[in-house]
Amino acid sequence: MNPNRYVFSLYGKGYDGPAMENILETKGAFPPDELPAKDGHFGLVWDGEDISQPSGTTGKYLQYNSPQKASLYIVSGFPLIVWKGAAIYKLVERYILVLASIHCLSSMKD
Repeated sequence: MNPNRYVFSLYGKGYDGPAMENILETKGAFPPDELPAKDGHFGLVWDGEDISQPSGTTGKYLQYNSPQKASLYIVSGFPLIVWKGAAIYKLVERYILVLASIHCLSSMKD
């Protein structure tokens, strides 16, 4: 994936890393009913610090539950990028809501 081609907007709380100009913009947290009005082109359903697979407690959570952010992206009309091991994967694949289904973030191509 060529990071020079994308600017990622990161919504939510808890990110302590740096904003990276022209790559990653941190947007902060918003009430759920406001997010659909925000700009964007797709929703990434991924949790954890590892790009090879979702990691940690929240990453493992994706295997068993559908996170609220997936629903917000769908309501916003965004196609999803979903980990193939996520509980919501079969649902988004069945209803063609998925832009990409991936094993790891590094497998995404231009």
